This record gives sequence, C-alpha cells and structure tokens, in this order.
Amino acid sequence: MTFLAIRSLELEIGYPVLAVLQALGAALEREGFASRLKGRPHRQEKEASGGR
Repeated sequence: MTFLAIRSLELEIGYPVLAVLQALGAALEREGFASRLKGRPHRQEKEASGGR
C-alpha cells in the first residue's frame, strides 16, 4: 500500500521519490543528521549552494 502511494506521487510529480528516499537513507546511515548539523558547517553550506 505504501509503495503504491509513493508510485502515485512519482507519477503525479514526475520525480523518482522512492529513489530519493533510498539515497537519503543511505546518506544518513553514513552520517546522521544531528552530526551534519553540528559538524563541518562550511562543507554543508558549500554543498547546499551547489559548490559555490
């Protein structure tokens, strides 16, 4: 049921929601969100701005 709802959203917005959620999950397993907020703010700001 959940995957059908996600697929419906993907079709509606034309974006691979499930793939994004999987990639986010993998990234958060490598480094948790709390540590991303605390550590290396310069890296985060640079990445958030597309490397600028």
